[in-house]
Amino acid sequence: MTVLSRILTKPLIVAAAVAMPLTACGQSSDTGESLAAKAKMETMVDVPETTITSGTYANDPTHTSMAVSLIHLGFAPYAVQFADVDATLDLDLENPADSTVSFDLAADSVFTSYRGDYKATHKNSKHDTWEEAVAKDFLGAETQPTITFRSTRFDYEGGMTGTVYGNLAMNGITKPAQFDIEITGEGLHPFNQKEGVGIVAKGTVTRADYDIAQSMNNFLSDEVTINFSADFLKAAE
Repeated sequence: MTVLSRILTKPLIVAAAVAMPLTACGQSSDTGESLAAKAKMETMVDVPETTITSGTYANDPTHTSMAVSLIHLGFAPYAVQFADVDATLDLDLENPADSTVSFDLAADSVFTSYRGDYKATHKNSKHDTWEEAVAKDFLGAETQPTITFRSTRFDYEGGMTGTVYGNLAMNGITKPAQFDIEITGEGLHPFNQKEGVGIVAKGTVTRADYDIAQSMNNFLSDEVTINFSADFLKAAE
């Protein structure tokens, strides 16, 4: 049974729960059986068959996006991305709640679309580039070179969505964090024939929680949005 079918068949439990009190109230058992059968037919429609199995999956670094954004000067979101991201998904299909996810990203691998002359416009800065300034002043790269997340709970909410809870460590501070996740696809990779899963995740943290750039509170939003997406491929056993 695939990830999608395991998630999508959850409504069968609901159908069975509904059928039991109906029978107890004098309805025939056929009513409960027909409800469950109907729910099963509706639930299993268009569920793709794959050979995906439980195991450890690693992100494909050439098809991974990790970005953080905040509101700049009260105008619009400003985003930066990371080039060095390592993520792992330990998938347990028999007990999905026992699945875990983690990621490590190098704070100094941040890259931006900044095209100006940074030194000319920031004469008092001790940094040579905008990327260096972001890494050290905003992300705490000198204090903690690697930003990490380790999940502690995986909650599926039905369909292809869920929530992952865990601990995010940055700038020498560890705080609870959660991400809304969506499984965007699964199956065999068409080129290397490895088992694969696509995941999109989104969460928010605050600069105050991680003591980041507190001197710039008049210019930057406290809330920071984290967006992550990646192809995960099963590791060789």
